[in-house]
Amino acid sequence: MRKTIENQSLGAATCLLAGIVAACGSPMTQQDFDAATGSADAEAGAPDTAPPLDAALPINTWTALPTADAPSGRTHHTAIWTGTEMIVWGGGFPSLSTGARYRPDTDAWTAVPDQGAPSARASHTAVWSGTEMIIWGGSGTGGYQATGGRYSPTTTSWTSVSTVNAPDARTLHTAVWTGTEMIVFGGVNNTSHLGTGGAYSPATNSWRAISMTGAPSARSSHSAIWTGSEMIVWGGNNTAGNITEGARYDPTTDTWRGLSTVDAPSPRRAHRAVWTGSEMIVWGDYSQPVAGGSYDPATDSWASLETQGEPSHRAGAAGVWIGSELVIWGGYTANSSYLDDGARYVPGTGTWTPLPSLDAPSARTSATAVWTGTDVIVFGGNQAATNYATGARWTR
Repeated sequence: MRKTIENQSLGAATCLLAGIVAACGSPMTQQDFDAATGSADAEAGAPDTAPPLDAALPINTWTALPTADAPSGRTHHTAIWTGTEMIVWGGGFPSLSTGARYRPDTDAWTAVPDQGAPSARASHTAVWSGTEMIIWGGSGTGGYQATGGRYSPTTTSWTSVSTVNAPDARTLHTAVWTGTEMIVFGGVNNTSHLGTGGAYSPATNSWRAISMTGAPSARSSHSAIWTGSEMIVWGGNNTAGNITEGARYDPTTDTWRGLSTVDAPSPRRAHRAVWTGSEMIVWGDYSQPVAGGSYDPATDSWASLETQGEPSHRAGAAGVWIGSELVIWGGYTANSSYLDDGARYVPGTGTWTPLPSLDAPSARTSATAVWTGTDVIVFGGNQAATNYATGARWTR
């Protein structure tokens, strides 16, 4: 089901997407971000699997999340999976510095403390280090951010991220967790798109610069995944328009190498990208039709995804890898329709299967999604000026 966006002004995002970044001199509004970015997923640093939770739930069904003690309505927030719970933090609009933890086994929310938390922001990044959630960057009432914080669910406390040698303030960037470092790349601020980044070590609370030799061009609203040995950056948008190229970064050698563009997907932004264990899958864009693609770093080659049975094309969808399938849900389309449907894609067979519509969350864009090992949990997002404080679990 779709609902048409009415009277939505793109404001500063229009100038950003047209490439006139210098005209966007202040932090973007909700509508601006909707045009420039998608949802923030839990790919960075999140485990692929977890102990089974609530095995009694019927399979291939949606179950609503409780609303008691849930976070306030928000969009362009982040959500990560710790192995036992989902932590939601930040978002807007207006920007928030609040969050909450949701445990599927008890079906209950617990507030994340405000004391010591980073300043209010949206379109930041979050990674899970194995013991802490690390928040960095974004845009809020205080402008573009070059600050962050680390939240420990064990101690329920925040620790500041050092600002010494940190990358420039930015939003619409990416971050991945390598096992020892959070690597940040790209984004945009009030003057330009960025082609720079940095690597943060929580063990030493310190930043190091990453090489710019061979780095991808400046961009925002791109994707980045971690393969186990490299960060792969692809797509996005800059002053020249949407992008169809990318590069691989090896933190061990501090070197970049370009990706092949032969058979690469068409230029796009606000898409979803996941790592399957052997390839990167890219899907989503406003244009219709436009095929997704899979990239194999072992052969530096692209292959098109099967289009038969795929969901309608969209940007701002929630997307997550669940061990053997890509799951896509929600988002909005080029003709300004919000969506409440989704599908599962199996790379081995090239088949798409629709998700059930019964009891699915209401139509929205910029929701987050995490995979627990048994459930995909969707939370938040927006439809025009309405920010949602609701969500649901899809049990595989």
